This record gives sequence, structure tokens and C-alpha cells, in this order.
Amino acid sequence: MKLQIPELKEPITDTPECVDKLNDTAWDISYANPRRSLEISEETLELAQKIIYPIGIADAKLNVGTALVFLSQQARAYSLLNESLSLYIEYAHPEGQMKAHNALGIMYSEIGEYENAFNYYIRSIDLAVQYNNESRQMSAYINLGELYGDMGRHKEALDYQLRALSIIKKSTDQKRLGIIQMNIGIQYFRLESFTKALKAFQEAEKNLTSQNDFYNLTTCLTEQGKMHQEMKEYDKAEEYHEKSLAISRDIGNRASEAEVLYNLGELYFTQESYEKAGEFALESLKISEEIDAKKLDRINYRLLSRLYKHSKKYKQSLAYFEKFYELEKELFNEETDTKLHNLTTKYQIEQAEREKEIYRLKNIELKKKQTELKSLNAILNIVSIIGQRINATLDPEKVMWQVYTSLSTILDIATFGIALYEKETEEIQFQLFIEDSKRVPEKKISARSENSFAAWCLRNRKAVFINDLEKEKQNYVKKIINLGDEGSDAHSLIYVPVLVEDKILGVVTVQSYRKNAFTDSDLVLLTALSSHIGIALENSFMHTELKDLNREIEHLAKHDILTELPNRRMFEEFLRGAIYRSERRKEPMAVMYCDLDNFKQINDSFGHGSGDFVLQETAKRIKSVLRKSDLVARIGGDEFAIVCENTGLHQGIEEIAEKIISSCNETVAIDGQKQEIQVSIGISTYPGDDSSSDGLLAKADRALYKAKSKGKNQYILYSIFTG
Repeated sequence: MKLQIPELKEPITDTPECVDKLNDTAWDISYANPRRSLEISEETLELAQKIIYPIGIADAKLNVGTALVFLSQQARAYSLLNESLSLYIEYAHPEGQMKAHNALGIMYSEIGEYENAFNYYIRSIDLAVQYNNESRQMSAYINLGELYGDMGRHKEALDYQLRALSIIKKSTDQKRLGIIQMNIGIQYFRLESFTKALKAFQEAEKNLTSQNDFYNLTTCLTEQGKMHQEMKEYDKAEEYHEKSLAISRDIGNRASEAEVLYNLGELYFTQESYEKAGEFALESLKISEEIDAKKLDRINYRLLSRLYKHSKKYKQSLAYFEKFYELEKELFNEETDTKLHNLTTKYQIEQAEREKEIYRLKNIELKKKQTELKSLNAILNIVSIIGQRINATLDPEKVMWQVYTSLSTILDIATFGIALYEKETEEIQFQLFIEDSKRVPEKKISARSENSFAAWCLRNRKAVFINDLEKEKQNYVKKIINLGDEGSDAHSLIYVPVLVEDKILGVVTVQSYRKNAFTDSDLVLLTALSSHIGIALENSFMHTELKDLNREIEHLAKHDILTELPNRRMFEEFLRGAIYRSERRKEPMAVMYCDLDNFKQINDSFGHGSGDFVLQETAKRIKSVLRKSDLVARIGGDEFAIVCENTGLHQGIEEIAEKIISSCNETVAIDGQKQEIQVSIGISTYPGDDSSSDGLLAKADRALYKAKSKGKNQYILYSIFTG
């Protein structure tokens, strides 16, 4: 075997000392470069086995398992990490045991099994305290802090990071000080303790700079930028983002560069500087697409869609929203696959644990375990079938009903509910709540409530699983107050959080009047199904938003943005329809062409903003004197056109024209000065003057200019001045 390990910079020999150096090299790069760590560790394992060096074998298996964890190959990692732990125990190697426990904690954290992760971290800490190994104790504290941070429990996260800080301050090895201080700053920031966060960030920035840890320094600066943005200190936010951007570019970290550019886009969007925000978002998107960073692509598409919408560029907004929508669906599907893979991995791990005891299991127990594995496959099949059903519709209401009808055929459900979380109001609103097969009116509950199972589930992002309400309720709520999230006589309850990536959408609950109505398999089923529910609901919400955007674009295609009146296109369509109706009913109709006489003077004297106000006011006044059946449109700068059906004799249309002039002539206040709006009107009639839409409009236009030439602020009928 020829080992090629340039990192070692020494010849490879068949000695324990060489194995130790190789293992140290693999361990040091396991987080930053897990693929390379895996290559080195696998070759080192062969070498350690060749020279029969047990601790070297244990270290190599630990390194292989750790690299596999970071490469998301958890089932294989689990076996190797347990093998390394067994060897460390057999050969009485406490530090190895601590590392193995910690690595197993990371593995469980990666698949979302936080309770198991917590237990392994605690075992690592207990050993570290027993053998006075503060370095390993500190590592476990850091990991526990990160675990609680991932769970959204920032107070506990902060507590463990502070414990790690107290250890490293007494140590001569300060390499991780900056990272710990940064983690503390992040948790203070999440807890909105901005002064303490700022102090921690500043200390972290100084230490990370002195250690040339530019990778973590960019994160530290970015988090400070986000915090100052939340504090509405926009200049400081920009300063920190710009610093982070410069370092990201210096070290060639393109992912970090794209993320910072996105943050600058969000910052300018918050300040309503849409053009500048768009420049940053487009620059970020260019990089994220080049490096295939789909999650960054997605948030950039969303930001650009919002930017163009606020700038009233609805076609561009829709184009980016459609890109966001398609990528969101793709990422949702990937996330669902990952969650189901993690669920399968969890059971593979449990199967591996059972196989350790296989020789002391009786035949009946073995059959029981095999039945459980078959049950898992059955659950996954059920989840897949229901998932296909609920993803087949884009109507949120139908999604929720489909979940209920599907589950009610396989579970004992007396009460069922799906609630959505309103982040702005911090409320949980049950969109669908069914008790005894009857729909109950929608209910709202505070997400902060300490007497609500739904609120507990949402805050902790963990399932509530109760099979005897009286005995188990104290694990979740202080006291039972029927807030509307439980059935009146429920004894068994399951609540599961509905998550999409890291975003909490709401909760789903099933309840029964019987005690012990639900099994562990039911909990697994509902947990797995919650991913599909989240994806289906998110897809339906996005589809609704997409339809709204389309409606808005269709509206804008036929309406004037400034006055909200129909535009020329809609006017011409309406006029052709009006001619057809008048011909069929044998009724007369009229077209009026209106133009403001003194608009240029107002624009020149008071500015375009005041001119826009006058146009809006004119539109309101004209509309106020027309009948519901009439239509007024803005067809040019200060030009309006009107269609009046069933006008009777000339006297009827003349009365309407007089009302328009009278209403417009009422003074309007512009910059504290009273101004009179003057309007001239030309009128053509059907069928007397013309029978085509173009002809009627052209003749009304000719009558308008005749009215202007005769002194303005009056109306003239085409048939009068040509007669």
C-alpha cells in the first residue's frame, strides 16, 4: 500500500507514531474538508489494521465515522462510531470515548434526533469532568449550544456557550476563543439583547482577526450587519456588510460573497431604495447561479420579485416569482426526500442497535422486531400515498381536508386540527378544526400561551405525545384551560410541528376520546406526513400568490396606474361592446372626449407631483357624476374618454357634460393655494354621428378641439357644430 498524504510532509512508515500523525491530520480537517479527511482516514485504518495497533484502529474508525457524518452518510457513520467507542472502552481510553460520544451526538443532531444527541453530549461532558479534560468538556459545551440554537432555544444555547467561554479563558490554547465569542454574540442577538451581543461580536472580531480565521470572521461581520439592520442602524449595517464582502472576495469565498450581497439587497429594500437593492440582488444571483447555490438562488428570486412588485414592474416581478416558485418546489421535494431518508436512517440505526443484542433475544422477540421493521415500511408507504394525494391540489382548504379524510380511515380520530402560525401577531390560527366529524369555527391561540399544547409544540418544535391526559399533561402545560386546541373530552393527543426547512408553518393534531389510542408508529406516521403537509400548504400559498400577481398584471394591462381608471385598451374594448349593445337594443349612446385646459400651467407652477394629484382628483370627480353603467377612462396625459349608454335625447348627454364641468371647476388646494380645474369636452353620438368605435372617438376629439377654440371650459356636440 502506497499512502499519498502530502499534508503530513513526512515519509509514511508502518509504525504507531505514523498512524497517530495521520489520524491527527484527518481529525484536524474533518470539518473543513470531510472528503479529504475520509480518504486519509480509510487509508490510515488499513495501515493501523496491518500493524495491529488497536488505538490507531479506533482513532481511524472515529475519523471515518466523523467524516461520514459531515457527508450525510449517517447509517454507515453510526456503525463505525460505535465500533470506535467499543475499542476505546475495551482499551480504557477516556479521551477517545469522549470524542466518540461527541461525534455520535453530532450524528444524531444531523438527523434531527435532538434528544439522543443531547444524551451523547452529556455522556461526553460527564467523562470530561471525571477525567478533568477541559478541552473535551468545552467541545461538548459548544456542540450543546449549537444544538439548542438549532432548536430555537436560545437561552439554553447561550448558557452552554458561556460555559465553554469560562473554560477557554483559563486555557493556554485560545484557538477557539473567537468562535465561542461569535456564538455568544449570535445567541444574544437572537434574544434581542443587542448591547451584550455587540460586545461579544467585537471581542470575537478582534480574536478572529488575530488568528487569521477569515472564514468565521466573515460570518461574525455578517451577523453584526444583520443585527444593526434589525436595530434600524442602517449605516452601521452597511458598514459591516461591506467589510464582510471585502474579506469574502479577498479569500475567494464566493458563497459568502453571494450571501453578503443578498444581505445588502435586503438592507436597501428595507430602506425602500429599490434600484440599489436590485443591483445587489442581481449581483448575488449571478454568483449563486454560477456556484449552483440553490438556496441562495431561491431567496434572490424572492427578493427580486418583491423589488419589482414595489417598483410596479409586475411582469418582471411575476417572472422572478415563477422562478422562485419552481425552485421552491424542487427544494421542498429534496427536503422531503432528506427527511424520509433520515427517518429510514434512524430505523437502520435502531436495527443496528438491535442486532447487537441478537444472540440474547428469544425467537419471539426477534419476530417482534422484524414485525416493527415491516411496520416502518408500511408507514412509509402510507405517507407516500397520502403525500401524493395532498400534493395533487393547490387549494389550501382541499389540502387540509384531504389530510383529515386520509388519516381518519387509519387512526382513531375524534378531533383533528391544522393550525397556521402568524409570525407578526404571534398567534396560532386553526384553519381547520373538526370534532365529532363536524367543523368547528376557526380559533386563535397565542403562541406564547403556557396552557396550550399547540403553543408548546410550536415553540419547542417538538411533538406532543399523550396517551393519558390527566397523567401526562404537566409535561407540556401548566394547567388545562380549553383554549380551543383540544377536543372537549380528549384523553389521547398528538401534536406535530409543520416545518418547511427551518421555517415553522404551524401544527397538526389528532386526538381521541380513548386512553392509549395512539402508538409510537402513529407518531412516526404523523411526523413523516407533516413534511408533506408543509410542502403542500406552502405550494398552495405560493400558487395563490402567483394567481394574485397574474390578476394584478391583468388589471394593470387594462388600467391606468395613476388614476386606477380603465386605460385606452379597456376603453376601446368597452366601446365596441357598447356599440353592439346599442345596435341590438335600438338605443342611442354617446362618447365624450375630455381634456384639462389649464393642466400644463399647474404642472409648470407646482411640479409633476401636484399634476398627478390633479389628475387623480379629476378622475374621482368625473366618476362621481356618472351612472354605474357609464365608463370613464384615462387615455392620454390629461385626456379622459367616457362612454354613456342609453342616453336618450341630446338633453340627457348635455346634462351629464354640465355636471362634469361643474364638478371639475370646484377649487382644489395645491400647496396651500386654491386652483380651479377647467375642462373642455367634445361629444359624439351613436348612431347619428358614426357607427364605428374609431369614428365615434375621432369625432368626439374634433368636437373637443372646437370647444377649446371657442374659449375652453365648455362642451360641444359634434352634430351641432357640423350641422
